[in-house]
Amino acid sequence: MNETHTAQHDTLRRQAVDWHLRLTSGSADDGVWAEFERWRQQPEHARAYRAVEALWQQLPQPL
Repeated sequence: MNETHTAQHDTLRRQAVDWHLRLTSGSADDGVWAEFERWRQQPEHARAYRAVEALWQQLPQPL
């Protein structure tokens, strides 16, 4: 992986985390969901979001 590719991967990962936080905050309206769906249409975005969801599911649940 070269530096440019790594930087792009990091950017996508941060975007995916941001989306996850927005969507699970309880305040995401239809407009936010529509914006997310547009963002997620790109395959690399969808992959990044799936990776964040998988990581989130592996985390221990709060007591």
